[in-house]
Amino acid sequence: MNGYEYCDGNPLMNVDPSGLDSWDDAANFFGGWGHSLTYGATGWAAQSINRALGYGEFEYGGGYFTAGCAVGAIHSLAITGAGGYAAFAKSTPLMIPTWQGAEQLLLAKFGGAAQYAFKVGGGTRRVVDVLADRVAHEAKWGFVKMSPRIRAQIIADAALLNNGDVRRVEWHFFTSPVTGRGASKSVISALRAAGIRVTYH
Repeated sequence: MNGYEYCDGNPLMNVDPSGLDSWDDAANFFGGWGHSLTYGATGWAAQSINRALGYGEFEYGGGYFTAGCAVGAIHSLAITGAGGYAAFAKSTPLMIPTWQGAEQLLLAKFGGAAQYAFKVGGGTRRVVDVLADRVAHEAKWGFVKMSPRIRAQIIADAALLNNGDVRRVEWHFFTSPVTGRGASKSVISALRAAGIRVTYH
């Protein structure tokens, strides 16, 4: 028996006065799982699942919620196939608590390789979030404004297309609970000019 299980085995760094934090983690995981499994209709559905399982309330956000979202998305795909994912993606709007969750959802949908690195002219390195069937998928979480980093990514992605390294590049925009979703006009214009597909979730 682990006498410090109430604070994840680390009583020097973690605090859990009630001894119930592990139940909170489980609630958040099943909240994310319910979020995906019900195609985003979590307001009552995921809370109902949590209550039925005895895990209490959950909060949107955090690693456990994100992990639950990813597992739920995989279960949805396994149960309903592409049609189920289409319904999931059309829910209004898909609220993703972290950028990592957005990347995990792309990987769950498309498969392939995560964080795939290309060498683009002059020794520049471009890491795409997911590469599947020679399509580079980039996850963007929250509202995106033009910046030197975003401009460099667009230029590198255009080079990947022009060099024939990929057959398509697609940027996916996910909703952040704080900043919303989408991109500035300058970002969208640059993406379209480069031949990069834009998808909103």
